[in-house]
Amino acid sequence: MTCQPVRSSSNRKKKCHKLESSTSEESMDTSDSPQFYGDFDYHLEVIDEEERCAACSSFGSGLGLLSNDHEAETSYISTQVPMNERVYHLVRHACLRSLSVEISTPHFYDDDHASTTSDSRRNTLVNGNIKFDTERDGVVLFGDDDNGYTLCHTFRLKDAKARGFLRSYSLIIITMDKLMLLNHYDFFLNGFVSIISRLQEQAKKFFHIEQGQNIDLATTVNRAAYLPQDFFKTKILFDTSRSLTIITDNNEIFHTLHRQMLYLLRTQVTLVRDMVLEGVPTQDMLVMMEIEKYGLEETDFVGSLSTDQTRHHLKNLKMIAKRLHEMNPTYLDALIWQMVIGSQVIVKSDDMSSRRQFLLALAYLLPIGCVRLASHANSYHHVFKYNLLGIPASTIIPAENLPELFVISLHSSFVKCADSLESLKFVVECYPTRDHTTPKLVQRYSQLLLDSAVKDQVLETAISSTRTEWLNRAKLMFQLSRQKEGIDLNRVLQVVKCNQEDSPVLAFWQAGLSRRYKQVVLNTIKETLPS
Repeated sequence: MTCQPVRSSSNRKKKCHKLESSTSEESMDTSDSPQFYGDFDYHLEVIDEEERCAACSSFGSGLGLLSNDHEAETSYISTQVPMNERVYHLVRHACLRSLSVEISTPHFYDDDHASTTSDSRRNTLVNGNIKFDTERDGVVLFGDDDNGYTLCHTFRLKDAKARGFLRSYSLIIITMDKLMLLNHYDFFLNGFVSIISRLQEQAKKFFHIEQGQNIDLATTVNRAAYLPQDFFKTKILFDTSRSLTIITDNNEIFHTLHRQMLYLLRTQVTLVRDMVLEGVPTQDMLVMMEIEKYGLEETDFVGSLSTDQTRHHLKNLKMIAKRLHEMNPTYLDALIWQMVIGSQVIVKSDDMSSRRQFLLALAYLLPIGCVRLASHANSYHHVFKYNLLGIPASTIIPAENLPELFVISLHSSFVKCADSLESLKFVVECYPTRDHTTPKLVQRYSQLLLDSAVKDQVLETAISSTRTEWLNRAKLMFQLSRQKEGIDLNRVLQVVKCNQEDSPVLAFWQAGLSRRYKQVVLNTIKETLPS
């Protein structure tokens, strides 16, 4: 029996909705197709045409057993042979070596149980009732990079109709990662010992039952070591085709082994799983806690976006950047510049959903503390209240404010898809003109958004790391600017690799720091002042 974990690939996942529990079990030979994770078709890949006796068969005519771990999106499938041809050859090679080639340190067996002993006790045991097992059962580790690495534990089960009244079995773990196998050697070994002990206990119990049913057989077992090899040649009927279910007198033994192997593999995956722990709260986390306290309208939605929602807004952001750059290269720089220094961006459209999608895409460029968003406003609000504002197309904006605003209108050109800006026409009504040099952050964002080679996942990480980098610069500027000693902030700008044109960016991002952080800094400075 082979128990193999199967996981879905990143680009294709088969979701399991049929089984409800975290780890549940069902037979694969049901009338309905079993629900499992992974990309294979078990009807095509589980092929076992080799003829086997009952002793070498685990599931008879059935395909096997299936259990799903929905939390880890992994299926554990136990079948007669592995489902993959490459894995089949690895397992076959390991099985042959474990039972016929590889040997380990010698073990000693008495009539009732097996026990490992040291060389210093060997003579006493041999002269007593315990006899030496020349087959040398035990644990061995072997393998190479081509055939994988195998941890094997060979063992014996008592069988009243087997030659020598012992039948050989082997539990093996196969992996291509040698270090993983060595690092978790004790864990796997303890799991094997537990499984084997239970099997030997069941086999021993049934062995004694069969002894009681046949006195000749019992006599043979007790005196086999002292009688000629062919003494009971015609009286003993050997049966080498007895399966594990008969030897242990347990018809559900393979279900039990499936569950034991499942938890052995599943626990190992849990042990080596990396956990990312946030030791100190980030600025976004602190701001989100303050948002929950003060209830700042739509801003809390920006900080609670799921991964799929974030990717969707990043896709819109790249499309917006591309469209504006094609219309006029200065439009994109002006829009990003307007945002990173805290000036107001206004989106005009009669469709509230379009305004919302546009502004949420832009908001990803700023720390949460710098986002003051209102996509559903019915009238104009000053920048002190909202720096990202969405209003209907007919809303009147005071003329004296227009030179400082970036205003863009969204118009429907044809039937619009839900949550998509592809079908909209962009019209830039006004934007401020600036004579000084563009801040470095504007250049960085523009480069990332226009680079077609940057995929969505990479873009998400790049923008996030850029935000963190500039937020750390803003934190340093805030700390140093509050010191009582005279500090040349221009020299500090050079230290953080910024220029004078980057000062408005850092000033605005300081305003986005959490209240708690600012208070801690001010209290620390106050405590360090000389009395």
